[in-house]
Amino acid sequence: MTDTRYPSIRFFDETGGTENPQDTGGQQDGGQQQAGGQQDAPWYAGLPEDLHGTASKYASVEELARGYQNAQKLIGGARDASRTFQVPGQDDDGTGLREALTKLGLPKDQDGYKLEPPEGVPADTELAQAFTKTAFDLGILPKQANELFQWYAGVASKEAEAQQFQADTQHAQNLEVLQREWGDAFDQNVQTLNSAVEALGGKEFRDAINEAGLGTHPALARGLLKIGGLLREDGMRDALRATGTPDFGTPGNQTPAAIRAKAEEANRSAHEPGISPREARARAEKAQVLFAEARKAEARAGRN
Repeated sequence: MTDTRYPSIRFFDETGGTENPQDTGGQQDGGQQQAGGQQDAPWYAGLPEDLHGTASKYASVEELARGYQNAQKLIGGARDASRTFQVPGQDDDGTGLREALTKLGLPKDQDGYKLEPPEGVPADTELAQAFTKTAFDLGILPKQANELFQWYAGVASKEAEAQQFQADTQHAQNLEVLQREWGDAFDQNVQTLNSAVEALGGKEFRDAINEAGLGTHPALARGLLKIGGLLREDGMRDALRATGTPDFGTPGNQTPAAIRAKAEEANRSAHEPGISPREARARAEKAQVLFAEARKAEARAGRN
């Protein structure tokens, strides 16, 4: 026989849910169940309806206040108008973005940037000025700008070092080619082509050649050597006559010893006291030509 004083109560049905008929009351939406099935209004009933959804997440005013307090801690404390801003929308014309960046630390002009070049890289004032102007125009903050500048300056420095190394290597290779090709006449040929450079354009022409990296280019050196030889042959006698320099003759079919003797005579005369620098230079150039011819004649004589 069933004891009617203690009715059988099953707490869980087959699906695992509660089946206690005594648990049908309780709190809903912040309200309380009254006798007779009536429910009190929730604590936020007096708030505007558009706030009910948010307020319903809290069981009481106290919980709402504590939630607000925690939110303020996450945001950073009391709102500071100088540090807060509204994220600009897609239709922003740049004004809102600029205002936001200013509050984040964007300086008022390019002088507000303090750039530091990487260690071991010399400061480039012109590059820094151009960089800070671009950084300010683009709205890059100082810290990011400095890090970006250090990266770029480091890359540019390494690139410049690589280019200089390549230029030095090419210069050495060019000299090796010319020294092997000209042999003992290398120094004399260099003087001859330098004379051609001087006649064709002087310092301006020389600087242009060197800036282009062609100062020792074999093809250019050979061309200037030919020009220098032509200028010397065509202008030598006129130069000698204009300066009163005696004509020491041309090699012709003379013996190597005779040619060398004339070269030595011309070389001595270039150092005589009382002659003008122009005359001394002309005599020295004539001596170089004769010495070269003497070496050629000696070489021919040795082969015969």
